[in-house]
Amino acid sequence: MARKLTDEDLMNYARAERQRSIGFDHDYELTSQRIRGLDYFKGRMYDIPALENRSKAVTSDISDAILTVMPDLVEAFTVDQDDFAFEPIDDSDIEAVQLGSCGVNQGGF
Repeated sequence: MARKLTDEDLMNYARAERQRSIGFDHDYELTSQRIRGLDYFKGRMYDIPALENRSKAVTSDISDAILTVMPDLVEAFTVDQDDFAFEPIDDSDIEAVQLGSCGVNQGGF
């Protein structure tokens, strides 16, 4: 039988995964690339000078298209998936486990 996970165990696991994540706090180069990419996505291109006697207009067609499609993509990958599932310890808690699993998954935990 599996050992019950305590809140402290869960927090320790989350901290360890956060430290292992790529570029979370300590990777300046990756962080600056992400910031620049987000600026470009928003149409702010401070490091690209406009040519003389040329338009300085910036279009947001690509970012608009991405923002339009994104909700449908998120729904396609998240609908009807049980992200979390509890397992009953014995026959007496089957109903509670089903309700708990359903509540957590629908609650967007």
